[in-house]
Amino acid sequence: MPPLRRYLVEIEAFSNSEEIVVGVVSDTHVPDLANGLHPQLIPALKQENVQLIFHAGDICTPSVICSLEEVAPVIAVRGNRDFLFLDQLPLVRQVELCGQRIVVMHGHRGWYTYLRDKFQNYIEGYRLDRYVPRLGEPFPEAAVIVFGHTHFAVSFLHGTQLFFNPGSAICKAGLKQRPSFGVLSISKQGVKGKHIILEKAALRHRQWVTIF
Repeated sequence: MPPLRRYLVEIEAFSNSEEIVVGVVSDTHVPDLANGLHPQLIPALKQENVQLIFHAGDICTPSVICSLEEVAPVIAVRGNRDFLFLDQLPLVRQVELCGQRIVVMHGHRGWYTYLRDKFQNYIEGYRLDRYVPRLGEPFPEAAVIVFGHTHFAVSFLHGTQLFFNPGSAICKAGLKQRPSFGVLSISKQGVKGKHIILEKAALRHRQWVTIF
């Protein structure tokens, strides 16, 4: 996989732009949970006219990044399943776009926190309030905290910070969760986020099957 610094010049070009549209993808889990990307993902990203893509971890294979690069440059971070990226991807990336500071991370924060979180999820179930302090407090100047890991799509303000999770583009955390990705519209005036549900295909034994 090419080093991410190849995109530094392109990112700097957006730092003083008036507006940029960023696609946000996470938890693609190829090939451990699915044989490939959701068939709607690439077309949907193109339809949203994204100029940059964040991948918030659990990529699992370099081919995912190569596919996303067909749409726009990709800024990625390492998730708990990204063993192939140990020497290439950081746990956290900070970028400035249109004057807004954006922090991108997976959200597991290393193995100790990951294992503790797995235990808490087993005992208590998923609780968003467990993630907010540990993700946001180290970055008080960030306008947006982008994270993945939970497979739950969220977009909410905590104080002045926007916490944004695109959900999983491949698998689902529960019966009510569907594959999704996110879009951030970033300007000097602020940041707006939305989620796009990926439909018309469902996983059956790790294979995408068309549904109507």
